[in-house]
Amino acid sequence: MCSPKVSVIVPVYKTAKYLKRCFDSILNQTFQDFEIIIVSDGLEEEDSICEEYYKKFPNKITHYIKGIGKGVGGARNAGLKVANGEFILFVDSDDWIETDLLKKTITYFTDDIDYIVFGVNVTGDKKFISKSTIKYMTLKYSGLINTDKNNIFATNVSAWNKIYRKSIIDKYNIKFIECAQYEDFPFYFLYCLVSSKAYYLNEKLYNYFQREDSGMADTINKNFNYIVDHLVGCEFLFNELSDKNLLTGNEKFFAKIFARWIYIGLKLCSKKDKQKYLKLAYETYQRIQVEPYDYLILRSLKNKDFEQILSDKFSVYESYLFG
Repeated sequence: MCSPKVSVIVPVYKTAKYLKRCFDSILNQTFQDFEIIIVSDGLEEEDSICEEYYKKFPNKITHYIKGIGKGVGGARNAGLKVANGEFILFVDSDDWIETDLLKKTITYFTDDIDYIVFGVNVTGDKKFISKSTIKYMTLKYSGLINTDKNNIFATNVSAWNKIYRKSIIDKYNIKFIECAQYEDFPFYFLYCLVSSKAYYLNEKLYNYFQREDSGMADTINKNFNYIVDHLVGCEFLFNELSDKNLLTGNEKFFAKIFARWIYIGLKLCSKKDKQKYLKLAYETYQRIQVEPYDYLILRSLKNKDFEQILSDKFSVYESYLFG
């Protein structure tokens, strides 16, 4: 049996009422050379739907894995271990894709293109759709782009609006952080750092569904246990870069990631949690010992000057620095 062109990995958790929409959107693709890998940590209702589709479409759904228990990142890692496709696409189980996504994206791959980025339609509960989310998901480039460190930062870090080469993921053993929120950004930065070219397709081919009971909604609602994973992800990324001998020459690049993600988490914290968050950020900094460079938040953190970081002057400075 020939390997499929694309492996579509779908992590499933607490999304029963959206699952059929998600699965059907993949199965109904106009390009049919793909496999689906379902990784479920769902409840009984989710598993019942997954089982139904697995039995009904055995030629398309090649793997149905249950009970990984390591969050979205762990589910995606489990999917990557069994994926046989030349290319990888991630689809979250409450989202759905346009029927011609694979047909329109795969054709742009040439030997020197390492990944494809495509447009996103932000949909769902209007209470949770912000102008900033829509702006963030809007692509800033079009066509063939060299993956230099400037455009890497100007692109959203989401795992699911991109198609990747499995060979690159395997060569560098690129994986997601497990048991944590914001699992996308370490994977995204690692993959980009070992890539040279990407193709940006501005057409909106992925539907990103915003809902009240999502992990992102919990972040917006200032759930500290989720927000602190900004720091956990940074430390994971640092360790991965170190272990893969990718840190040398990329120290300032990582410092920018660390500074920005500390700042993002801080802005999301409730007022009462900001000091606690900065204390954890300081402890993370002590373990990483990254050079602060020209990032005021890292210089202040190194000196344990939390008041400086919490000042209005600092907020304006960092907002300008990060665009």
